[in-house]
Amino acid sequence: MKNLLIIILLSGILLTSACGNKKSPTGGPVDNIKPEILNVTPNNFEQITDNTISITFSKPIDKTSLIQGIQIYPPVENKKYSWNNNTLNIKINEPLKENTNYYLNIGSALKCFHGNNLEKPQTYILINGKLNTNKISAQFAYEDEKDQFLEKRILLLDSDSLLVSEKNTAENNIIFDYLNNQSFLIRSYIDKNKNNRYDYGIEPYFQSRLIEKSLQPVKINLAYADTTKPSVKYIQSTSKNDIEIVFTKNIIKLPYVLIEDQNKKGSVLILNKYLENNTLRLITADQDTTTYQVYLNNIIDKKLNTTNDLMVYMKGNPVPLKNVPKIVSSFPRNGQALKEQKPKIRIDFSEVMLNKNIKFSLIESETGKNIPASIINGDSKQIVISPNDYLKKFNTYILKIDKSTSNHHKIQLTDNYEIMFIITDEKK
Repeated sequence: MKNLLIIILLSGILLTSACGNKKSPTGGPVDNIKPEILNVTPNNFEQITDNTISITFSKPIDKTSLIQGIQIYPPVENKKYSWNNNTLNIKINEPLKENTNYYLNIGSALKCFHGNNLEKPQTYILINGKLNTNKISAQFAYEDEKDQFLEKRILLLDSDSLLVSEKNTAENNIIFDYLNNQSFLIRSYIDKNKNNRYDYGIEPYFQSRLIEKSLQPVKINLAYADTTKPSVKYIQSTSKNDIEIVFTKNIIKLPYVLIEDQNKKGSVLILNKYLENNTLRLITADQDTTTYQVYLNNIIDKKLNTTNDLMVYMKGNPVPLKNVPKIVSSFPRNGQALKEQKPKIRIDFSEVMLNKNIKFSLIESETGKNIPASIINGDSKQIVISPNDYLKKFNTYILKIDKSTSNHHKIQLTDNYEIMFIITDEKK
């Protein structure tokens, strides 16, 4: 009995010691391998037989992701899913539409058991009857030019917003082909944060309805959502005849402007308005040192956000401008050959120049004859001059901007400016 008690005591000590040293099992390496599509039956552009579609994946799939991850268009309401290892069988229990392309969309929402999404969406075109060959091409444009190097997601939807086809591309154009005869809705965005959805305001987006059998490429203009209305960043009088208004955003058209003195005894006449991106420059009649109230209306930005009934204060400036105007560039270059017989000659100045102050002449070099010409675009930093009639082929002409040309402060150019050009045969 004594020996038995010793054995029991020693066994208890050993068991206690073993339990104290027991370690929890490790979870093993993390699975971050994305599932892949190994095979689809029928293959692309093959007939659907026995109303059955089979998809084989590289690893087990989370069955709860099937509803969002796999879609068929035109929609199939009555269907049954069954699995054979990693192969999904879809049995269609309703009649298929005749002479119709069916789009099997296997999207990025599909996941494996460890939560890894499919690498990229894929669309398979399966046929019942005759193959339809309509197509839609699209080209991308960008609000932010840096976005052109990123991958774009494009969804082609029907008129009820049901998914027809989905693609990802880093290219600047795309084609959806083998389409059925119908109208579509196209939607596109850049998934910058890789969460498989569009995030309003921080990602560029586009959506538009397409007319059936449209032959022209669709322009997908990826732009950021923006509901902020434009406002005045600052306003200043730079001389007795010049006012500069800088807005918080680029403006697409000239707004209405009224300038009144603070006591409302009169208004300042605006002689000219020039808009350049977010900056509005006004040429006015003489101002004095009083404080003015500037009223602005119909301020519209590129997203058509509009501000009305805005009023800001401005201190007048009685000092005249002393800057000497300069010609900074021109087209054509001196000595250039032109094919157009009524060319548009562009002169770029360092400041806004009024048409009435531009002194110029167009001379035929061979004869010294003065050729009638007119300013067809001006009252801005850029003046465009064109001859009234067609110029002669193979003759040389000189456009001269006389140094008597002045700005609205009557400050003249320092030198004459000349451009010589020749008119050539358009066929050469």
